[in-house]
This record gives sequence, structure tokens and C-alpha cells, in this order.
Amino acid sequence: MEKFFSKLFRNHGKLPALFELVRPWNAIVSGFVALFGSLIVGEFSIFNNIILFITFTLGYMGGTTINDLMDEFADEINMPYRPIPANRLGKKEVLASSFLLHLFALIFALYLGPKVVILLILFFLFSFMYSTPPIRFSKRGVLSQIELSATVVSIPMYAGMVFGSGSFVINFDYVLLIILFTLFFIFVFMLKDFKDIKGDRADNKKTVVLQLGRKKNTKIIIVREHLYFVGFNYILL
Repeated sequence: MEKFFSKLFRNHGKLPALFELVRPWNAIVSGFVALFGSLIVGEFSIFNNIILFITFTLGYMGGTTINDLMDEFADEINMPYRPIPANRLGKKEVLASSFLLHLFALIFALYLGPKVVILLILFFLFSFMYSTPPIRFSKRGVLSQIELSATVVSIPMYAGMVFGSGSFVINFDYVLLIILFTLFFIFVFMLKDFKDIKGDRADNKKTVVLQLGRKKNTKIIIVREHLYFVGFNYILL
């Protein structure tokens, strides 16, 4: 998707470059899992669910801009066409965009109530820990996929359930559902590292692909995806 939108927008100014930077095609994952969490516990207000979706979509967008800044060196190798390595956006513009996206996400969360605000702030914290020193989970092997999945999936889905139910306490089946979705995305995020091997190696990122190699990593993903679907079918039944 990055290469497609880069070809589409590279000569069209700052706003298209900003659209490309925030990766809305990825950001909606957090919005949709938050929406799913809300719907599954019985919150059917269309307006409230739209606000919830927007809140976590904007939060993801704000976080991914910071991640792109931290990954500039690797992206110069893996994706030199992206807005930052291609010098289509300056660092001040990226930081300003990130600030505004986080701010608007927080404003929407305030409408939804203090519980969502607390979980959105937790979402922000996990997002920063993934991208920025001193922790920077993105360089810590399998922990990067676990932490990223917790950020993108676990927290938004739980936030949706908390918003829909009005309580931080959810039943065991909902907890298991969050775990299964998180596991699924851990393996999905492992796949994304295949295309970034060259830059990740240069940036000294200890990704699972680099540590285990392509073949072993592929086998692990296939086996675990089968286990995931067994667990998901258990929930449905």
C-alpha cells in the first residue's frame, strides 16, 4: 500500500504526503477493533460508535508518524519513497501533525467519557514505547510484535468493551477473544518484517525474521494461525 500511495501522491504537495504519512489504511484496524468491542457487548448507538472508531483511528495515525520519524534510517533503505526519507515532509511538519492527531483523538475520547480517556492515554503510552527510546520495542525481536499487537488491537478492543459495558471488568469470554485477536495480529505483524529485512538488518533491529530466518518464521506463522482458528471457533461455539 505504501508504494501504491507514494506513486499516486508523490507530486501533489503536502496534504497528500500527510495522508500517505499517517497510513489510514492501517489505522482503521484500531478503529474497527474498538468498534467491534463496543458492538459485541451491546453498544449500538451509531453516533457513539462512530466517535469511538474515529478516536482510535486518529490515535493510531498520531503514533505512526512518530514511528516513521524513529525509523527514518531503516526507511531510507526499505521504503525511500515514503514522505520522510523522500524529503516531502520536514520533521517539524511531522511532529505538528502527530501532536494534532493525538489532541483530536483525546478530544473525541473526552466525549466518550473518562474510562475511554484513560485507555486512550494507555494506547498513547504503548505507542510511544514501541517507537521511541529508551525502550523502543520495535528493535526488540518478538517483543516488538507482542507490544505492537497489544497497542493496535488489545487496548482498542478492550476500550470498546469498557465503553459499551460501562465497566473495566469484562467476562472471561471477552478476555479470551481479545487474546485470540491479539495472537492473530502478532503473526500478521511478523509477516510485515519479511519486506523490511534489508533496512532492519542495517538498523540493528532484532526482528524474528532476522533471528530465525525466513523458513522457520514462515512455519511458525502457519502453525500458530491454525491454533488461532481453533481457539476462535471455540469462542463462537
